Amino acid sequence: MAPLGGCLITDDIEFRGQEELPPSFVFRPPSSPVAIGETLRLDTARLESEGTTNVRFSLQVRDDNLLQDLETQVRLRTLASPAFSEVLIKDAEVGPAILGSGRAVRDVEFSLLTTELRDGHCHQLQLAVSGGFFDFGGDRFFAVPELPGDVAIATWWLWETSPDMPVDPDTCPTDDL
Repeated sequence: MAPLGGCLITDDIEFRGQEELPPSFVFRPPSSPVAIGETLRLDTARLESEGTTNVRFSLQVRDDNLLQDLETQVRLRTLASPAFSEVLIKDAEVGPAILGSGRAVRDVEFSLLTTELRDGHCHQLQLAVSGGFFDFGGDRFFAVPELPGDVAIATWWLWETSPDMPVDPDTCPTDDL
């Protein structure tokens, strides 16, 4: 029998874990008629007369950390000069990773109740996705991740108005508040 060679390692070896990459949105997934960043004009009176009490949003988020659960936050801000009001809506639903394309893509869906929209006003709707949001003693502020930079934010602008009501673009700015 021939002698076998080998080596014995006595030092601790540190293996790096999976790199923490922030999530990102797929710009226009095939399942969504509304692209991120678009401005929507909603006639809630018409929608409600047709029996629709919510507007559904469906999009996809890519997160290469396959074993990481994702958390979401949805925020609706109503612009009313000179101030605005803010409502945190229930979190969105995040599906499991879709691995067939070689990318870790997950479906994200949420609904906005039409009763949350104020007649004749502009609204900013935002969805934040992260591996975890920082908890300030029971208070969660919008889009503050546990790990710096680990957040993706999608924004839409909503005008609640009837088709015959003119809309002044100056009343609905399309930049961050």
